[in-house]
Amino acid sequence: MRSFKDRVRHAVLFEAVLLCFAIGFGQLFFQADFIELGVLALLLTLIAMCVNGVFNLGFDYWLLRRNGHTQKTQALRILHSTGFELVLLLVTVPVMAWGLNISLIQALVADLGFILFVLFYGYLFNLWYDWQFPVESQTSHEC
Repeated sequence: MRSFKDRVRHAVLFEAVLLCFAIGFGQLFFQADFIELGVLALLLTLIAMCVNGVFNLGFDYWLLRRNGHTQKTQALRILHSTGFELVLLLVTVPVMAWGLNISLIQALVADLGFILFVLFYGYLFNLWYDWQFPVESQTSHEC
């Protein structure tokens, strides 16, 4: 399983790149003030980082108990990305509605569009990250 330090590196890299995309998309679609949008995007990023750490740890423990290791097949990568985005959606829609001064429905639609992007981004980022920073195979008795 990945170390705490590795999990922090993963979350920071993932969110830093995504933050750039979020501000760009926000300005394009909402014509929002750069500073206000940046603050909202940073808040959503911090929320996502916390959810990311907890979700990834739980997913790895589930994989370890289920399979005896944390290696992911293509199907498990899709399940991982989809599950994370669904959990994050529940947390971020109210914050987005408040921050952009839009309705919950508008925030849901905006968040769903962003999630579609993030599903592909997350899959590709995690594939790259696992390739760039491989984790040694472990069995369940090593935890």
